[in-house]
Amino acid sequence: LFKDKVVLDIGCGTCILSMFAAKAGASKGMLDSLIVARDRLLAPDGIIAPSHCRLLFAAIEDDELFNDTFNFWNDVY
Repeated sequence: LFKDKVVLDIGCGTCILSMFAAKAGASKGMLDSLIVARDRLLAPDGIIAPSHCRLLFAAIEDDELFNDTFNFWNDVY
């Protein structure tokens, strides 16, 4: 399916680069860049895989998890 195709990877993995960018004041998302890349580079019969995604959210409160996960970035070094 992907052999000899151009692939644009927009995955964020651990989100560490996104977190650094946000902490540095970034306020621009990348969805518009994906749409421009799709319009300019995707062949008429090309596909974007995956073509759909689903985000699930749940309202929770866990101070220990929050401190371990987010407050860590206040003093990385």
